[in-house]
Amino acid sequence: DGQLQLLESLSTLPEDFEGSSTAADIHVTPDGNFVYVSNRGGKGATSAVAVDSLAGFRLDPKERSLKKIGHFPMPQRPRSFSISPDGQYLISAGQSDKTLSLYRINSDSGQLEAMASHVLEGTPNWVLIEPSSR
Repeated sequence: DGQLQLLESLSTLPEDFEGSSTAADIHVTPDGNFVYVSNRGGKGATSAVAVDSLAGFRLDPKERSLKKIGHFPMPQRPRSFSISPDGQYLISAGQSDKTLSLYRINSDSGQLEAMASHVLEGTPNWVLIEPSSR
């Protein structure tokens, strides 16, 4: 009937986090195994891990639940990020430090491995990875 039903609600921040933070973007890998959410640091933040990070979750379709797999440091104020169509890479835009960063997604664990970073002249706002036309 098109009605949504809340199954679970999880924080994208560590349990010991105090202060303010905002989320900006959420994406699921193409295989449906992992979910990532960006955290943008705020005032009074006590956990450096949660400030300017992506929170990662493993999706269990049978249990219809998420399990936190970690927090991954990102460029300052990660407003937008995108996952490649093959699910192997993630690109994050650091809005405040004008950085675009590339990560490899471990297909077994969902962990992110930093690969490259590039400082831009402008302020990156949105990231989109287009599928190849080949």
